Amino acid sequence: MLMGIGVEKIILFRESYYQLQIQELQEELKYIRQKREIAKYKPHLRVIKNLESHYRRKDKMLPTCPRCNELFYIEELTHWVCKALADKRIKMFKEKNQE
Repeated sequence: MLMGIGVEKIILFRESYYQLQIQELQEELKYIRQKREIAKYKPHLRVIKNLESHYRRKDKMLPTCPRCNELFYIEELTHWVCKALADKRIKMFKEKNQE
């Protein structure tokens, strides 16, 4: 009877051990898939390629605002608007500054 209890504990221990191993392998697989996606990433837009190449240089170049010429970090790009709205605002800005 005592041996039966010991065997059950061993089985439960092994089961929980294997479940932990499965979780670790699943996390590792997820990490490997993320690395593969990052490795496959190739920016296709010239502007993005240019931005990335300047930012990755040893002397790390920073972009400037086309309107006020202030420097900014890429990390500061946190807000996005639709292109139609941006085009309209840029057109208004250019018209205002031509006067």
